[in-house]
Amino acid sequence: MEMKKKLDTELKELGLIAAKSHGVLQPLAVIKYARNENTALHKHFDWDDSIAGAKWRLEQARHLIRVTVMMIQPSGGQEQSIRAYVSLTSDRYKDGGGYRATTTVLSDKDMRAQLLADALSELIAFKTKYAMLKELAGVFDAIQAIPQPQKALPLPRKEVKNDHRRKESLHMHV
Repeated sequence: MEMKKKLDTELKELGLIAAKSHGVLQPLAVIKYARNENTALHKHFDWDDSIAGAKWRLEQARHLIRVTVMMIQPSGGQEQSIRAYVSLTSDRYKDGGGYRATTTVLSDKDMRAQLLADALSELIAFKTKYAMLKELAGVFDAIQAIPQPQKALPLPRKEVKNDHRRKESLHMHV
């Protein structure tokens, strides 16, 4: 019950911030509001700039890795652009996480199966996020029709400390 009250308070605060901008919730406005230590949103931010700066640089490195592309030419096909590196779920739970060369992942049976399982998981998340849009029913049917992979690498049981992305994800699904 306490968790629901906390989430309701956070949702109310976000609504107040959005209302000041004609319904548009702007990240800078959220930060400005959350600077007040008495708000429910305050605890979601690192206010120590030395810690926040290091985390921001880490996020910049992740972004750089995610947007780096390379050109490949499948046999008999046309040259296409793909991400140079991918993050497999099994690597995300290791200290420091990590990314692997896409070409390496695609050429390894087990890593390819993990990539396919990750892609299907993201498609299910997409379906959940946009379920209210009936115009996408055909897309959702196609997602549902994709055969599930037979084998994916097992996830380690180790808990990641201070992983903001996991905490945020759990927070949103409570």
